Amino acid sequence: MTEMLSEKDKVIHSLAHDLVLASEYIEDWGTYVDPYFKEKHDLKGDVKKFKDIALSALNSITDKGEKDAEIAIKNRIEAENRNKAFMADLADSEGSF
Repeated sequence: MTEMLSEKDKVIHSLAHDLVLASEYIEDWGTYVDPYFKEKHDLKGDVKKFKDIALSALNSITDKGEKDAEIAIKNRIEAENRNKAFMADLADSEGSF
């Protein structure tokens, strides 16, 4: 998908992806926070807002609509997670050689 985008749109795509990833990190770290503070500061609402902003940005650069933008984000994040898991496994296995 990104190979057909202009340079500006590639930046938007990258920033939108990074915003979704950051929101997932916030959500993950939020599991360590007391429920009172999660509700007081509306952690779920903030995470949803960040993801919505990212999807809106991606939707603005794709002609296939929001669903494709959402799929593109999820695919890229899944690929990065697989890569991280592979690198972690590789690092763990280096000690066994």
